[in-house]
Amino acid sequence: MEKSHYSIEQAKKDIEIAIQQAGEGKYSTVIIDDSFWPFKTEMTLTKCDPWRDSSGRMRTSPKYNIDWDTRDTLSGRILAMGSLDFDTVEEGAEKLARQIEETKAYLFMGND
Repeated sequence: MEKSHYSIEQAKKDIEIAIQQAGEGKYSTVIIDDSFWPFKTEMTLTKCDPWRDSSGRMRTSPKYNIDWDTRDTLSGRILAMGSLDFDTVEEGAEKLARQIEETKAYLFMGND
């Protein structure tokens, strides 16, 4: 049986859950997939604070950062990982799905 890939649509749902879960807070950790034991893929979403550039201008981009990894829960060994910045859910979903595809992390995820 061929492994299904992690879709942009699924990434969008996972990011929306993380943003909702964070609420007024700054961080949220969401399990993307843990159905193919002993492997687990999870992400931590961070809401980025506005910052000033070297000219003193206020910057609000990126709005979010995601750090994610796939690991063997028995050994703790990280098998794939990535990080991305984004401003919109759609942009984040495209980047997250692409990174999971490029690192082949989807091979350690269960099929839907």
